[in-house]
Amino acid sequence: MGDENAVVVINEALKQKKVLSLTVHDEITEVYPHLLIYVDGTLTLIGEHLPGRILINIPTGIIQKIKLVKRKYVANFMGMQLEGYVRELRSMNGKEDRLILKIRAGENFEILPPYQLLLNRYIVKTPNQDLIWAATLEMTPDLLDWFDQIKDKVEIIAPESFKRDFFEYLEKKIALIPMHKYYPKVS
Repeated sequence: MGDENAVVVINEALKQKKVLSLTVHDEITEVYPHLLIYVDGTLTLIGEHLPGRILINIPTGIIQKIKLVKRKYVANFMGMQLEGYVRELRSMNGKEDRLILKIRAGENFEILPPYQLLLNRYIVKTPNQDLIWAATLEMTPDLLDWFDQIKDKVEIIAPESFKRDFFEYLEKKIALIPMHKYYPKVS
């Protein structure tokens, strides 16, 4: 079982609000999924372990088998409890940071990075109608891909490390472009 198949099935279960049957370390268990987010740099399922009705986190890479279970489940945990659980997980790994962006006036787009739970969200309008957007999230390589898609509409205010990482990302991306397509051969 690969991560990709697990991600597809988990996303479907999240959409349909269905229980999952998982095999992890050769043991079968049922989980009601709440979130699919990065935890410690790994895409992770956050959900309720049905037998114990407790929150658990399972990295997608260790899921051996997965399938949807066609039954409803009444969730035991809600938004604030999930945020608290994720906050505690992130505090242990130290990989979260506060991302602050300036969104140019008049720009309109969905500002939701993939597989992230945004904590401590904040947005304010400046006198010249720009928006300052901030959230605490886990810094992951996917954030660089996401930011590359919106870079013409926003500016990174903080952290400096994300600016640096993004410039390095762009340098690597440019280095991968075959230059012979853009420069004629010289004979």
